[in-house]
Amino acid sequence: MKPKPLRTSRGLAQLCARIAWEKKAEDILVLHLGALENAPADYFVLCTCSSEAQLRAVAEAIELATRQRGLSAPRVEGWEAMQWLLMDYLDVVVHLFRPEARAYYRLERLWGDVPQLRLSEQTLRLCTVTVGVPEEPSDAAGKLS
Repeated sequence: MKPKPLRTSRGLAQLCARIAWEKKAEDILVLHLGALENAPADYFVLCTCSSEAQLRAVAEAIELATRQRGLSAPRVEGWEAMQWLLMDYLDVVVHLFRPEARAYYRLERLWGDVPQLRLSEQTLRLCTVTVGVPEEPSDAAGKLS
């Protein structure tokens, strides 16, 4: 049976997040950038992969699933360094990070003013968890920690 085609960018973001979850990626977060004027995409899907092998497996599974649903292959960058793999489907951009790269680039902070979504463990559908990231706490001297 052929998988149903994707009709929305949210559906594509949800599919990519679900595949990352199935491949045991961690800290899966979807940023809904679509409400911003001149946003680079409707959604960013962020997840952390513990190894290069896992990063490759997640990327290959996402590409296979989207191809089966009639989408063209994404533009992919980052295969050489295997620290941050970017899969660009135009309306949805998937960011697969190794832990160090995720901590360094902190895209969820950079885009902290957009709604954040996560997969519900019961339904595996995207649910809004917050509409922004709270400020980082400061230490006694008033400097950001």
